[in-house]
Amino acid sequence: MSLVVYLDLDRTAYNTDLAGRLIWQEVASSFGIDGDYEFDRQRQFYVYNDESYAYDLSAHLLDLGLSVDNVYGHLRRSSLADGRLEYLGLAEFVSWVRGRGEIKVLTYGVDDYQRLKASLCPSLSGVEIITTLGLKAEYLANKGEVWLVDDKFMANDLPPNVRFLWMLQDGQDAAGRAACRSFADAVKAIMALQ
Repeated sequence: MSLVVYLDLDRTAYNTDLAGRLIWQEVASSFGIDGDYEFDRQRQFYVYNDESYAYDLSAHLLDLGLSVDNVYGHLRRSSLADGRLEYLGLAEFVSWVRGRGEIKVLTYGVDDYQRLKASLCPSLSGVEIITTLGLKAEYLANKGEVWLVDDKFMANDLPPNVRFLWMLQDGQDAAGRAACRSFADAVKAIMALQ
């Protein structure tokens, strides 16, 4: 049976915390706005769904009178697309999984913004991007035997067909639970459990 891995985007493959301010700095320098002020205003553009939320950058840009297509196109052509926003080891992990099956990104959030973030990760070029504002467990329930690699601990909430790897980047606290600290750890865990 071939390997199928669903990879979370934010704080798993994509360094969300680093990216937020860098994106607003880039938009500020190219479109003449106050990037620090707009970064601080992001919460005004959160989309809430039950207990979760997602930031809607497009709504924020439209509120500023900016063209979403122009800004997103600019960001995709900027130096932010050079790989600095993806976590170390992502390219090797994607290649390793592709050599054994398929890898897809399953990410919670507003579709166009999630796709922008994925496009700023060159290692995800050609990887299918699936966005949802629903529960990942519901999406994965009928997908056969798959793996999910995510920074949010949800092992107890997933259907039995899903094997879960908890990925903690940037020294996050595992609170006593087993977690992968790098993509190399994820490879070792998959190999051990396959």
